Amino acid sequence: MAGRRVGALIACARVGPGTRARSGSRGRRSASGHPRSAGQRFIRPSAVIRGLCVGRIRLLPAARRGRVVPMNCGNSRFAGCDEGLIAADLFSAASATARRSDRSSAAASGTETLSGTIVFVAGPGTNSRTVTGSVVRAGGVFRGVGRVVELVPPNAGVSQDDLVFRSGTMHVVSTAGTLLSGSVNPHSCLFTGTQQFTWDVTGGTGQFDDAIGSFTGTVSAVALLARNPDGSCSLTPLPFPRHEVDKFAESGTLSF
Repeated sequence: MAGRRVGALIACARVGPGTRARSGSRGRRSASGHPRSAGQRFIRPSAVIRGLCVGRIRLLPAARRGRVVPMNCGNSRFAGCDEGLIAADLFSAASATARRSDRSSAAASGTETLSGTIVFVAGPGTNSRTVTGSVVRAGGVFRGVGRVVELVPPNAGVSQDDLVFRSGTMHVVSTAGTLLSGSVNPHSCLFTGTQQFTWDVTGGTGQFDDAIGSFTGTVSAVALLARNPDGSCSLTPLPFPRHEVDKFAESGTLSF
């Protein structure tokens, strides 16, 4: 708003109200040598400041952005006001951009939710797995949609992951908790279950360079378990299931 008012001040300062020229006064020039229109007078910068202080210069609203609309400076319309309007709009746009940049770079802290799905496939190496698809949705102090990259597979229930968003990446440590429910079909080796799950945010890149956070929730899994040499279902952490789909829902706090 300040940008618009300053721009309007510039417009009225350049072309102010004055007495109309008498007949036969065509061709009058200003001190700078430029032709002066009838009823138009130029104000020195010092006079602008004095006029603002004593209330002689009105601050008029700027025109809509991108449009050149004559402004009524006093009782007459002057084409010279258009240039002031353009300056007002450019000044206002630059100010708004700067404010948005300041807000985006400022530290933020508050409640946050993270939810999504991860799809794993065992291999290609021994006791390894690959993320073939994922999505993570963030809501709260930060809102966005991204993907999950597993950096270190689970070892004793702890893994390291990256949550990759357009504005940056969160580094998280994932820890499996208590198994709340689970069952295995002995014929198909299909496992379904729900487990407590925590995420600790330990920095990142981009917008999350100094991020910290703590989340608790659950992960529900459907997995096609590997088989033992005797054909029974493998119930040990390794080897990894042949296929696995995890759906997670976490809530907590995030600062970045």
